[in-house]
Amino acid sequence: MEESKKINSICEGETTKNRNNDKELTDLDEVLKHELGEFGCFQLRNMVLVALPIVMSAFMSEYIFSSAAVSHRCRIPECGENNMFYDLKPDWILNAVPETSAGISSCQRFDPLNIGINGTLDYCPVSLFNKSIIVTCGTFVYAEDKTVVSDDDSPSLFKNIIQSPILLRRVCTTPMWWITATFVYYGLSINSTSLAGSKYLNYILISAIDIPGNFTSLLVLDKIGRKATLSIAFFFSAACNIAFVYVPKDVYGIRLAVFLLGKFGAAVTMTSTYLFTSELYPTQYRHSLLGFSSMVGRIGSIAAPLTPALMSYWHGIPSMMFGCMGILSGILVLTQPETLGMKMPNTLAEAEALGKSKSKNNK
Repeated sequence: MEESKKINSICEGETTKNRNNDKELTDLDEVLKHELGEFGCFQLRNMVLVALPIVMSAFMSEYIFSSAAVSHRCRIPECGENNMFYDLKPDWILNAVPETSAGISSCQRFDPLNIGINGTLDYCPVSLFNKSIIVTCGTFVYAEDKTVVSDDDSPSLFKNIIQSPILLRRVCTTPMWWITATFVYYGLSINSTSLAGSKYLNYILISAIDIPGNFTSLLVLDKIGRKATLSIAFFFSAACNIAFVYVPKDVYGIRLAVFLLGKFGAAVTMTSTYLFTSELYPTQYRHSLLGFSSMVGRIGSIAAPLTPALMSYWHGIPSMMFGCMGILSGILVLTQPETLGMKMPNTLAEAEALGKSKSKNNK
């Protein structure tokens, strides 16, 4: 009897627990319905905001499915084709590749007889192939004007950089410009709140000085050249930052003016660095090396927020760092050729020839 009572009590306890769970589920539904609300404007707005990046990603992926296939056909090594770039439709192509409703087959060819006799690029007789047997090929010939395929067969970027001393020096130089430009630009913006007076007004002025700085760079770049503009901007900003250290703190107006002039020079360097870096590299590697320089340059923007903490040791450490790096980058700019009036280099040889008389040409 006692055992049966224990079993009944356990069963009743489980039943009560299940009822409580059901009640909790019901209560949760009530909370979702009455307290959070049903699907309304708030939920619709959130759903739209979440869907926007998904739609943008779909737009980018759509190119993969809508782009046309690169024109290609089977490679015929029996007729002297040893790489992937030849005429897609030579006179003898139907001797080696079957014809389809859309032209010639892209992935199939006639089985070679392997009789020990080979043709040439100009002459490839039908006697070299068994036209009754069609096989799938593993190597192809592509349209020679398709640059994506051409680049895939070209030497690696790293190998070309190592083999070209001129390009190697530029790859080591331009990232330093970017490090300095971002370090000084963002460092001055962050340190503006340490100036005397209203922090808000100081920050507004530091941000507003970018406007004349950007316009000045646009006006000067085509007048005196990229090299002169960037080097002068680095030296000017460095001079202002170093001078700022020695301006007495009680002279608020002069300190603010010198600080603003330093930020003005930094704004000019930011705009000029983009243009000058792009024009130093050949078309084939321009985006990759510009992106590499910009990526390495983010070291400066990462280090900039740490500079205010250095004031606890000496108030002039951040400004002296900005000045020294500006001088170093200004000197490095002088090691590169002027690109004003030069034709944008398309090949590595043209990029190496920048600054020489033979490379001068109207854009």
